[in-house]
Amino acid sequence: MEELFKVIIEDFEAYENGSAPVSGDMMSHAAKVIEVLGENYWRKFGQSINEIILKQYQEQYGNPENAILENTEKRFGFIKRKMEDFNDKFGKIIPVEWGMDCLLLYEFCSITRIHITNILERMSGSTNVAILMKSLEFSIKFESKITDLMGKKYSELIKREKKNKYDLQALPKFTGSISNSFERYLTPYIKSEEEALSDALLKSLEDDKLSELKVFNSALVLFHGVKNSVRRASNYSKGQLLLDILRVVKKIFIIYSERCFDKSKRNLESFEENICWIVNTGEYCKNIIEGVREVFETSIDPAFVESIEFNNEEQVFSKYTVL
Repeated sequence: MEELFKVIIEDFEAYENGSAPVSGDMMSHAAKVIEVLGENYWRKFGQSINEIILKQYQEQYGNPENAILENTEKRFGFIKRKMEDFNDKFGKIIPVEWGMDCLLLYEFCSITRIHITNILERMSGSTNVAILMKSLEFSIKFESKITDLMGKKYSELIKREKKNKYDLQALPKFTGSISNSFERYLTPYIKSEEEALSDALLKSLEDDKLSELKVFNSALVLFHGVKNSVRRASNYSKGQLLLDILRVVKKIFIIYSERCFDKSKRNLESFEENICWIVNTGEYCKNIIEGVREVFETSIDPAFVESIEFNNEEQVFSKYTVL
């Protein structure tokens, strides 16, 4: 059986390369022989097909010259073309119930995850933030697209009560299969968010003035920036990244509270200005923190919700609500 299996794999490789001396009908019969050989050979067949189809990808993008984040989008363009070619050649040869294209895509994701992790490890500490986040964005969009595509194609098959043991039993989890590899390497992005929040806050404090809400405009700028930062981060991750952004936000709140204290000690021009700063702005900050907490809680994975708290920050701002 091993010799027969070897011949079948050689024929499939030749067929993929366009040099097979056999017809599509004969290849279809060969696929059926795999079922007769048994489950172990069926698994080996899937592994062999993955290796054959993704051989060029391994060679091209495993090459150090091409192993850069700037090529992330090209990787997904490569597999898109490869999958179209695979379906043209093998769509009527390999039983569709096997979900071989689905398993091939998941293998591609696994290989890509390793490639990107190696790139990120090599570039750790010197990664361009824009390139880093664009690469992550491409990865997330790709995962979403193939999840939707494979879900539509195989949802009815998976729902069947009676299936052949070789039929696709469940969809692989594409979400996070590539993008989760970025999680440990997002420090440059986190630092850039912290710098942006800090810079915006300091700039707003330089020419601070009362808003229509009778609070200082810097408070409005601060919380607008915080909410935008949380929403941006949630587009990339629902887990550790948001916890890291939470740490940044809490730090920025404390910095702002200290600036509040400094401002309250100045010789302000009017009683109204003192009241607005000490009471109104402090109360506003306390109330808005609750809104920020809700933004975090609705954005983050439920497993991390209990980590969202601002007890210390609320207490710090409370001292400005009492004259």
